[in-house]
Amino acid sequence: MNKIIFFFFIAFSLCLLKSAYADQPVVAVMPASISWISKNSTDEVTINNGNANKLTITINADKSSNTANTAGVNIKNCGNTTHIDAGSSAVCTTNDASNPVSFSSDSQIYKASGTYVIKQD
Repeated sequence: MNKIIFFFFIAFSLCLLKSAYADQPVVAVMPASISWISKNSTDEVTINNGNANKLTITINADKSSNTANTAGVNIKNCGNTTHIDAGSSAVCTTNDASNPVSFSSDSQIYKASGTYVIKQD
C-alpha cells in the first residue's frame, strides 16, 4: 500500500510541476547591439571570426539630420555588398576565419557611425 501512495504522490507532484511551468513565457535572447564610429576611410572597424563559426553580422549606418555631409560605409568581405549609404543596413554571413569583415567611412574627412550585431548561427 505504501508503494501505491508513494507512486501516486510522485505522479501528482510531476503534474503540479508541469502545470506550474506550462504558462511561463518563452524569452528570446537577442544579441547585443554594439556602437561603432569610423572617423574617416582609413579608420576601420574589424570583426574577426577566429573560430570560423557561422556568423551573421548586421551593420547599420546612422543618418544624421544635422549635417549634409553624412558619410556612407565601405564594407569588405561581406559577399557582394561593398557599400551602404547612411541610413541603410547590410547583412553579412561568414564562416571565414582568415578574412574578417571590416567597414569604414566612405569619406576621407567625414565620420560614419552606427551599430552592428553579431549573431552566431
